[in-house]
Amino acid sequence: MKIIKLEGKDVAYTIRKSKRAKRLRIAVYCDASVVLTIPHNLSEKTADNYLRSKNKWIREKIDIFKSSKIIKIQKIDDFNEN
Repeated sequence: MKIIKLEGKDVAYTIRKSKRAKRLRIAVYCDASVVLTIPHNLSEKTADNYLRSKNKWIREKIDIFKSSKIIKIQKIDDFNEN
């Protein structure tokens, strides 16, 4: 896991190299984790520069996930015990 500073905040991200990837792909998940998928032959420096160029979009998505209310779903077994 690597750390990059976006808009003054540290953002942890994972680089995933793929032999099948033909372009760069950024995924921001609901736990605010960021995964950057890159083609196998692309340098990590180029990937970091791409990530920096998309910093506003990434911060917006992280902020949306962090501000949304998380609903915990109970297991069905928890309801059956009553």
